[in-house]
Amino acid sequence: MNYLLVILIASLSLGSGRELKHYHFEQPDNIISLPDSLREISGIAFINDSTVVCVQDENGILFVYDIQHNRIKERHPFHADGDYEGITTAYNYIYILRSDGKLFEISDFNSKKITTKSYTTNVPAANNEGLCFNYGENELLIGCKNKTTSSDVEKDVRQIYAFDLSEHKLDKNAKFEMRVEDAMAFADKKNLDMSGVGANKKGKNKNTFKFNISAIAIHPISGNLYILNAADHALFVVNDKSKIIAIQLLDPVLFNKPEGLTFKPNGDMFITNEGQEGKANIVSLTYR
Repeated sequence: MNYLLVILIASLSLGSGRELKHYHFEQPDNIISLPDSLREISGIAFINDSTVVCVQDENGILFVYDIQHNRIKERHPFHADGDYEGITTAYNYIYILRSDGKLFEISDFNSKKITTKSYTTNVPAANNEGLCFNYGENELLIGCKNKTTSSDVEKDVRQIYAFDLSEHKLDKNAKFEMRVEDAMAFADKKNLDMSGVGANKKGKNKNTFKFNISAIAIHPISGNLYILNAADHALFVVNDKSKIIAIQLLDPVLFNKPEGLTFKPNGDMFITNEGQEGKANIVSLTYR
């Protein structure tokens, strides 16, 4: 499990977001087509250099997938059917997020019969899709897909909460808080044209974002937080002050419904897309 410790050693830090220039988003290095049983793939995480674990948003099954030989190695049922949206590794554990905020902890996935514990996080949101491990703080980060249920939070605010792994308790204060209007202002400043893309397909307004969080991951080199947005076909980079420092628009043809995000220790990025009209896939982007 040393591989897991290497990839998780990044802690959140101030950065510029310049690492986006290291990726060729218009020309992915590889696209791995997935079988029908992973058509609704919604989360992905590495357990070694050639193997990932993933979930799909209909069944409580942990899939172990060999990306070198393009095959499912193992299936481990861990809970009843449900809307499972995120997965991450932390030390010798795998954590899976259900959309209602319930966490499932798998401690012995290498054995023939896995053991599962569950935790009620009390995340103040009805729909949650982002999950990653913040090694420096020994916590899981949970991203609320859109507005939280708190009456004190405005409609256009997006929040990410921290779940402490020592006490198995959620910090009631959001760890990150971003505003949709700030994303639009950043896009305007950088002359990013959202017309016809994602949330603004009708092109009524140059830069309109839904900013619905689909997946989150910490970049292993910069320590910045990456936020994947399927509705907008966009990738946001945020620093430890919740400031948006970069936005990458994603080609809807290559990234038709991006729902999962993870990194290798060297910075290589992997994004999963649900099947919809075709096969689900994993798109790999080499860090250059």
